[in-house]
Amino acid sequence: MIVKTVVIAAREIALAERFADALASAEHRAIVVTKYEALVEQLVDTSDRIDLVILDLQLGTCKG
Repeated sequence: MIVKTVVIAAREIALAERFADALASAEHRAIVVTKYEALVEQLVDTSDRIDLVILDLQLGTCKG
């Protein structure tokens, strides 16, 4: 099986952790972020290694 890297961007950590646990049980790699700024940083730093982004539309907006 090919391991995929998934970024989970959610305002509520409990929600993000549920997704992360499900992905880990399927032997995928989950990266959890809870702030818009952290999401942007992950996308800039590792965009070539990210296979999927799960985005909570309630995450908020970037300041600045």
